[in-house]
Amino acid sequence: MSASRQDVHNSNVPALCQSCEARHNGMCGVLNADELLAFAKHTRVVRHGAGEELLSEGASITAYSNVMRGVVKLIKTLADGRRQIVGL
Repeated sequence: MSASRQDVHNSNVPALCQSCEARHNGMCGVLNADELLAFAKHTRVVRHGAGEELLSEGASITAYSNVMRGVVKLIKTLADGRRQIVGL
């Protein structure tokens, strides 16, 4: 007898996680259902406008984020004031 397949419809994955596009990637992809439930309690959706700074260089990192739509541009400000794109 084979075990039945577990997916978002018959597992104990939190409802919030079931429809999340990032569910199987990054940090979320390695968490079990209990860990996802604990993590989901601290989850919120935040929208940012184009060109808005999300985190400045040297600032403390206080949160983990998944970018669900759009693109994040990572830049480094050089000593002479020029900005260099180091990631997208």
